[in-house]
Amino acid sequence: MKDMINLSKKTIITAIIFLIFILMPSISYALTDISVSDIEITPKNILSDEITHITVNFDTETSEDESKVTLSFYIDGNLEKKVTRYYSEKSYSYTYSYDTEDLSIGAHTVEVIANIYRGTSIIKATDSATKIFYIEEPAQKIDLTMNIYPKYAETDKNIRVFGYVDPTDEVIDIFVDGIPKRTTISDVNGYYSTFIKIKAKGTHIITASVYDSKKHETVNIIEKAEEKELDKETE
Repeated sequence: MKDMINLSKKTIITAIIFLIFILMPSISYALTDISVSDIEITPKNILSDEITHITVNFDTETSEDESKVTLSFYIDGNLEKKVTRYYSEKSYSYTYSYDTEDLSIGAHTVEVIANIYRGTSIIKATDSATKIFYIEEPAQKIDLTMNIYPKYAETDKNIRVFGYVDPTDEVIDIFVDGIPKRTTISDVNGYYSTFIKIKAKGTHIITASVYDSKKHETVNIIEKAEEKELDKETE
């Protein structure tokens, strides 16, 4: 009877040891994992033909000192870069600088696929993330000049605002002290001219504006001569 009990104990112990032997690699390999937490794209406003920086943030779990990791960067479904590194267990980031010269204006998708390997060839875990970014058309460069005449003017008298703009089909906005006054356009050669009047005495800023291009001039407004004479008569 004792022999049977001892045999049963040996059998159970042997089975436990066998299970531990079988499960240990699985337990060890189960610690191997990778997760992509985020994709960051800079700059936020990407102009055509500009370099953009795509940063992927990811976490690795590995029972080894270092595990092989591959990061694959896809733009609109096309593989643009694949990089292989060896990482230990912690959080990392990797930045890929991408030239957008071949991308059209509008929305595009970046996908990053991260693989972590058991050994050097067997993919143990994989994760991915996608992000949409936009390519914008560069703002048109405007060549703008502005002059005024006279720079000392009487109240409610014409002040000529004139200059040059290229491209020649742009609308020029004229402001006085930041307040819209009028709009004008140039002739076929790019020259424009218009007139404004200012009623309030003192120093004022006249601005010509086309999109983000602005030119400023200062004008001094004085009383009309007849108003001065009238003031003298009433004194």
